[in-house]
Amino acid sequence: MAFLKKNENINNQANALRVQKNQINQADSKLTEIDSLLSQIQNEQNEDDLLLDKMLSDTDALLEQMSIGSDLDYSKELAELESELNTVQAKKISLIKELDTISISENTTWEEY
Repeated sequence: MAFLKKNENINNQANALRVQKNQINQADSKLTEIDSLLSQIQNEQNEDDLLLDKMLSDTDALLEQMSIGSDLDYSKELAELESELNTVQAKKISLIKELDTISISENTTWEEY
């Protein structure tokens, strides 16, 4: 009888280790997903920085031209700048789902775990 109890306990512990290994694999997968999303956000920020720099440069050039000749028509340049501004859209970032959890209390049995 003691041998069966000991065997059952070993099986329960082995099952708990399987659950923990699965949790580690899920956590590792989630970290990879987070890393990928962070890289995507960083790339988008870099692209946005370049676009902003270009827009600021274009604005500076327009302002410089305006101070040189006040009788020139800048409607075409302003329309182009406005068009560029309209192409900048909010980028949707996908949400990362939470990991599954296991509720454990002092009354949780090996089978429940």
